[in-house]
Amino acid sequence: MCNRFRQVKTKENLSRIFNARPLLDRPEPRDELYPKYHGAVVRKEGGERVLDVMPWGIPLAMKGRNGQPLKPKPITNVHNLSSGFWKST
Repeated sequence: MCNRFRQVKTKENLSRIFNARPLLDRPEPRDELYPKYHGAVVRKEGGERVLDVMPWGIPLAMKGRNGQPLKPKPITNVHNLSSGFWKST
């Protein structure tokens, strides 16, 4: 994953390429994706593949000085796969 991603396919193109049913109430995927923008993904729903949109980035849950939860920050660049961030608990 990186901070900027470019994809130029339409919902119809992506649906045909990945054999996924497009969700009609979702917006057309953007050409340019940046952190927090929504990009196209293919996921399973009830046993079938569907084309959906999701925010770009892996959400990182953070806490403030007093332990209060803060808005998640999207992680979009991977530099060190051996860091504790990528290890399961």
